[in-house]
Amino acid sequence: MKRLLILALLTGTVLLSCSKKNSPQPTTPSTTVTINGTAYSTAKIGSQTWTTVNYNGAGGVNFNNSTTNNASNGKLYTLTEAQAIVLPTGWSLPTQDDYNTLLASSSALNLMGKTGWTVGGGTNTSGFNALAVGYYDHSSFDGTGTDAVFLTSSTLISEAGMPASFDIYQDNTGTGAVLTDIVVTATDRGSVRFVKNN
Repeated sequence: MKRLLILALLTGTVLLSCSKKNSPQPTTPSTTVTINGTAYSTAKIGSQTWTTVNYNGAGGVNFNNSTTNNASNGKLYTLTEAQAIVLPTGWSLPTQDDYNTLLASSSALNLMGKTGWTVGGGTNTSGFNALAVGYYDHSSFDGTGTDAVFLTSSTLISEAGMPASFDIYQDNTGTGAVLTDIVVTATDRGSVRFVKNN
């Protein structure tokens, strides 16, 4: 009887260990998304997942048309170039509403990177890590050290037909974030981030 009990326990232990090896193990959520062969870090901010670095793929221009690309700054893109980027399923160029949702869950200071801002920088507690790389507007580069301007796929509600861009700014008058029409013509350029709604 004792031998049968021991045999039953051993058999149960072997079966249990086999079933654990074959059962799917829990996976941790990915902290990157691969876009056109390059992995971009991501962060969950509120109900959304955002890329945390500026896009740096094909096309676009370096700030001030520099011949040296700074991968951490990414490149500046026209809206047409940004809309042509092929993204994984579920990811998109953010809309005006996406940025409003982002602002509802985090302040401008929490979205700003800690370095690269002329007046001091932010806390980056959100993980968004906005960098003040500026923008290209009306044939000139501007805003380095004071502005992080991101393209959206929306038009401004207040100015029908004008492309909306999202500007995080910091200067001697203050810090803030606003949907604006800084990047309005076909040749104007801004930084690009992507969002995935969870």
